[in-house]
Amino acid sequence: MRSLARGRFALITLPSLMLAQAQPAPPLTVKPGWKWTMDSVNSVVNAVRAGRSLQPAKWPGGARVAVLFSFDADNETVSLRFGEPTVGALSQGQYGGRVGLRRILDVLDKNQVPATFFIPSVSLALTPEMLPMIKKSGRHEIGVHGWIHEMNSTLTDSAERALLDRAIGELTRMTGERPVGYRAPSWNFSPNTLSILRDLGMRYESSLMADDRPYEILQDGRPTGLVELPVEWILDDAPLFDPRGNSYSSPRDVARVWMDEFDKAYAEGTMIVFTMHPHISGHRSRIIALEELIAHIKAKPGVWFATHRDAAEYVRREAKLGEPVLRTQSGGQWPQHSTDRPRPPIVKPAAQRLPVPPPADAVVLFDGHDLSKWQDSKGGPAPWHLVPGLAMEVKPGSGDIQTRAGFGDVELHVEWATPDPPKGTDQDRGNSGVFLMTKYEIQVLDSYANVTYADGQAAAIYGQFPPLLNVSRPPGEWQTYDIVFHRPRFDAAGKLLRPARATVRHNGVLVQDDIALLGPTTHMVRTPYSAHADRLPIGLQDHGHLVRFRNIWLRDLER
Repeated sequence: MRSLARGRFALITLPSLMLAQAQPAPPLTVKPGWKWTMDSVNSVVNAVRAGRSLQPAKWPGGARVAVLFSFDADNETVSLRFGEPTVGALSQGQYGGRVGLRRILDVLDKNQVPATFFIPSVSLALTPEMLPMIKKSGRHEIGVHGWIHEMNSTLTDSAERALLDRAIGELTRMTGERPVGYRAPSWNFSPNTLSILRDLGMRYESSLMADDRPYEILQDGRPTGLVELPVEWILDDAPLFDPRGNSYSSPRDVARVWMDEFDKAYAEGTMIVFTMHPHISGHRSRIIALEELIAHIKAKPGVWFATHRDAAEYVRREAKLGEPVLRTQSGGQWPQHSTDRPRPPIVKPAAQRLPVPPPADAVVLFDGHDLSKWQDSKGGPAPWHLVPGLAMEVKPGSGDIQTRAGFGDVELHVEWATPDPPKGTDQDRGNSGVFLMTKYEIQVLDSYANVTYADGQAAAIYGQFPPLLNVSRPPGEWQTYDIVFHRPRFDAAGKLLRPARATVRHNGVLVQDDIALLGPTTHMVRTPYSAHADRLPIGLQDHGHLVRFRNIWLRDLER
């Protein structure tokens, strides 16, 4: 065997099925544990740890045990992820989507058993015909499993975050539904994975092994509200079904082990999570193990078969866990409006040709001639000053204004200018705001040579995220916001399915890059999401300053 260098890690060449599960060897330069202080030990151990058990007193319908089947549809990504695929290994992966998946679905559908399919988005893009097969019965769930089955512990925080965000976006586009659950490729958690999952709005996770029962994950000793559905190598097909590995076992023998695991879970009244792969368990001799296992389980009364999502939401409700805790709510690094938070670098923007003409399909909200498309908060005429043919100007004390029509997903263009000469400092200087759906504010402020808290300066998602850069122009000069906003999604019961997201260009420069908002933007408090209408007005804020606006138009992305 030959050693393959992977940056700071070394991997030993193994058959591809085992390579899919291989963990990177630790760097040789690390300090051995016996040289650590107890502070170091506690810091490492408590970074990600099991919290309280979420084992319910009973399962739905009075069932005694919960059975969760999951299938990681890795297919070719097992070979692709390290950048050295072979034709033979790729064909071995293709078998999963071409043959194995159909066999597995036939067994599940015959027995009316739901399952969760964790899929790297590259895998689904390569074999899109998997999607209608999985969705046909209406029983199954699709969870996110990385972008190309990447090894998280070999990635920087920014690379891991970008890949997972991309995977979620692509799966959402391909399936029509945003995934709410995650399984790390090869169950490979990095020191950054949990923070990324929380920031990207995951509701449950299934890669850790601290219990047989569901539990809440702790981060640095604090509750996260994230449900863990634990896994275990004993209940995974990959290690034991590789005929070239040292631990190969016959499928019937493995099925017997799984039956014993189930019997003990049944006796305890707990839960069992099986992890399989279509390119492994989808082979003829191995499908027998799945058939025998399901037959054995169904012979017992009081069994609840569930998707991971259904199980996670059930234990969340029964334990009164509440919603996942935002990192900023759980003692994150930067409290809201912290003056210690680093301020973005100042960059001079390039000159722009203004005003920017609206495209042919745009809805023009203000062209400088009248305020007919705007109203006050009670539905009366907009009371702000009109500078004919040019702009509207805040009338201090008259109140906010908003569009008469409601909007959801939009591409919005706004041009604005702060008073010249400037008056005041900090937040008391050229302050206003653009409110998407009257709830989600992009801050307007004179941030030219004016210091304020980072999450309250121009182009901040107010109280949540500072802009990447400060590209403000001097007072009196016209500035632009180009905002792409996607509204939050709620289910029929009002539960948040997907947070609002915003991308902002300030004076032509990207300053907010597809940010998931933490909830409505408010001052000094974190307001959680609550269900609201799909279309609400766009608002402009009266903060007592003579801020001007002109050339406001949008493209309705839902029409």
